[in-house]
Amino acid sequence: MLTWEEVGALEPIWLNLGGGPNCHPKVDYRHYVSVDLEPRGMWGVAHDLTTPLPLRDESVARIHTEDFLEHVTEPQIVAILAEAHRVLVPGGRMRIGVPDYNNPKDRFCIELGRDPRDPRHVTMTTYGLMKRLLDASAFREARFYQYWEGERFVHRAFDPSLGLVKRTPDHDPRSRRRGLRAKLRGLGDDVALLANEGLGAGLRMMSVRPGHRLHVTSVVVDAFK
Repeated sequence: MLTWEEVGALEPIWLNLGGGPNCHPKVDYRHYVSVDLEPRGMWGVAHDLTTPLPLRDESVARIHTEDFLEHVTEPQIVAILAEAHRVLVPGGRMRIGVPDYNNPKDRFCIELGRDPRDPRHVTMTTYGLMKRLLDASAFREARFYQYWEGERFVHRAFDPSLGLVKRTPDHDPRSRRRGLRAKLRGLGDDVALLANEGLGAGLRMMSVRPGHRLHVTSVVVDAFK
């Protein structure tokens, strides 16, 4: 595990906020330091991300975070964005991936104000929420790549070599069916859904069912200083 003094001496500094085990030298996370309450790996540093980072202003080249911000409150997200902006170099980028609770299968959580499937999620993150928070932040630009907008899923290509977001249709194994048994079982479920719901409604619901491409989606955005 690293100390903050060792992190500060790196050149360049790339941080993965709430990264857990996802840090250097793991594939897809090379050169990233995982900043986490309980980091795992040689390139991890222990820190409570609701408190300021012990790094100087404009010292970090890249920041990555996936499946972390939904674990903190909205005011804490605001503070984390401000702290990320402070430590980033001019022109630096923060890549954010959070669960998209506007996915049709997940919208019930917005009405409940919580996710009964995972009580650790305290903020029901959506495109609207992230856009509002980033627009109010000091970041000069927020470039959104993937999110639900009403019944439409917006999908724009982004370069995963600049920060992999695993919880997306292109990378999450829950959004595909592998193996003959899974495909046959899934086909039976799809036929039953169409029979029960009708063609139009059934096709809309099918796209977000397990094994289909839009079952797991995230809001993915790059924020530029």
